[in-house]
Amino acid sequence: MNNINIPENVDVAIIGGGMAGLSAAASLSQMGVKNVAVFESEKLAHCDGSSFGESRMYREMYSDPVLCKLAKESNKLWAEQESVSKYSLRKEHGLLFYGESWDEETIEGSIPGAQKVMDEQNIPYEFLTSEKISERFPIKPKDHFVGLFEPSAGAILSNKAIENWIQIIRNNGNQIYEGCRIKRIDDKNDSLEIIGNQSVSFDQLIVAS
Repeated sequence: MNNINIPENVDVAIIGGGMAGLSAAASLSQMGVKNVAVFESEKLAHCDGSSFGESRMYREMYSDPVLCKLAKESNKLWAEQESVSKYSLRKEHGLLFYGESWDEETIEGSIPGAQKVMDEQNIPYEFLTSEKISERFPIKPKDHFVGLFEPSAGAILSNKAIENWIQIIRNNGNQIYEGCRIKRIDDKNDSLEIIGNQSVSFDQLIVAS
C-alpha cells in the first residue's frame, strides 16, 4: 500500500474494480472524461469477487418489465463494446427457464410473469412442455413443468470484458489502483480515507463494491 502513488485529487473516484466499476470507468473514458481513478481493494478479477470466472449469464427474460427494458438496453451497449473492441465479449447459446407454471413471483420471477413481459416487449422465445424440454435438454422435468427458452440469451465472457475495459481505461490516461482498501468515505469533505494514512478528494463518486 505504501508503494502506491495516489493523487490528492481526482474528478471521478470509483470504489470497486469488478465488472460494474471497470465498465463505468471505461464508459467515462470513452466519453473523454479524464482524471478517473478506480480503487480496488484486492487484485483485479480476484477469486473472491463476483466478476471472477469464465462467464456470467445475460438474458432479457424477466418478470419485471423495468428489468427487461434495462437488459435490452444493456445488450445494445454490449454490442457497441464488441464493435469497438473487434472481438466478442459474449457467447450466445440460449437460456431455458423451467419449472411450475404458477403466478407467485420468486427471486428469479415466474414463468407466466416472464412470458407476459416478453410478449409485451416483443422478445423472441419458445414455450416448451415438459416433453419438449426432455427431448431437447439432458433433464427429466416433472410432467406438469413447462419452460421458456430465450434463444438470444447467453454468457458474458467476463475475463475478456475486464481485459477490454482495463485497456480502454489505461489507453485514455485514467488509473486503476489495486490493493487499495478504502477505510472511510468522508461525504462532508468529498474525500476517501485509504488504509495506510492516505486520502484523495473527488468531485464525483461511484460506489461499485
